[in-house]
Formats: sequence, C-alpha cells, structure tokens
Amino acid sequence: FYKRFVRDRLHYVDEIFCAAGEVVRQLHAEAARLSNIPNDVTEDPHTRGGNTSVGPTYFAYHVRRGDFQYKETRISSKEILESTKHLLDAHQTRTRLLYIATDEQDKSFFEPFKEHFTVRFLSDFYTSTNLLSMDKNLLGMVEQVIAANAHTFVGTFLSTFTGYITRMRGYYRDGRYERTFYSTKADVNHLQRQR
Repeated sequence: FYKRFVRDRLHYVDEIFCAAGEVVRQLHAEAARLSNIPNDVTEDPHTRGGNTSVGPTYFAYHVRRGDFQYKETRISSKEILESTKHLLDAHQTRTRLLYIATDEQDKSFFEPFKEHFTVRFLSDFYTSTNLLSMDKNLLGMVEQVIAANAHTFVGTFLSTFTGYITRMRGYYRDGRYERTFYSTKADVNHLQRQR
C-alpha cells in the first residue's frame, strides 16, 4: 500500500515536468531533423509530446563525476562508451542524438561520445527555454525527467540520482525500463538480472 501510495501520489511539481517536457520536445524535434524524418512524426497524439517508442528519439546517460564516494564508478568516458555503445542501436531507433546529465564541469571529458553522437547537455537549452529563470535547485530534477524519457538510458551504478531516473522509467510501464542500464562493465545488465 505504501509503495503504491508513494508511486501514485508523490511526484515532482508541474514546473519541473513542464520545463523537462520542453527540452524533451526539442530533443525529439532535433532527432527528427538529424534523421530526416518529417516533423509531423515528432509529436505523439496522446501525450502531445515525445514518445520513446514512436518516431524520432534520443538516448541519455547520467555520468556522475564530482565527489561521488564510489570510486569504482569513476571511469573514463572512453570506458563508459566501450562498455555501453552496443546498447544504442541506431538502426532500431534511427537516432544518433545523445543527452548527457552530468556534474562534470569539463565538457571535453565527453569528446569520445562526440565521435559517434550528436551530444547535448542541459546548458544547450538555456536560451531556448525558461530554464535560466527557474530555481537552480530544480534543475537536477528537470534533468532526471529528461533522462527518464529517453529511449535508452545508461546511468551510474550506485548513484541515487540514477536510481530515481530508473524508478521513473519503471513507473511509465511502456517498456523503457527494459532499456535501462549502468555504465560500468560489470554492472551494465544489473537491472535486467534483478527481480
């Protein structure tokens, strides 16, 4: 009862979902442009926004760097890419667009990703949305919603930030939880093995 209560009644405020929805819409529109898909396919008629299974979409990563206490998860971007790129099937989804939620300040850390994908960060959407006028304490939650709406998501093992993205992906109940992974080689399929 209490787990269902939390799932169904406790959620982020509308301001967070609206801001994230605008970024998700722009990501889907960019995926359509990059894939030469007509714009009318970018909007799902039921949600009036993006859909992880219909039309153009994007992939997402959460890469925790900063002061994360689990040193075994602090691996190079090249190691992250090598252990996970097989999960990002461009033929199935027709996308090479990648959104990265991270606390890494040096964006050159992600150069190996840029060799294979068009990479976007939250800061890329500051001028085209109202993100700069939002309370800065909400931006991390906005990123969680954006990552939760990706076709395939790869997170940082043992991170609570990744943990909530994973939980939201399960709440959607549309199959995206099965496309949720971790970046460390030993734990990539951990979510597919657990009960």
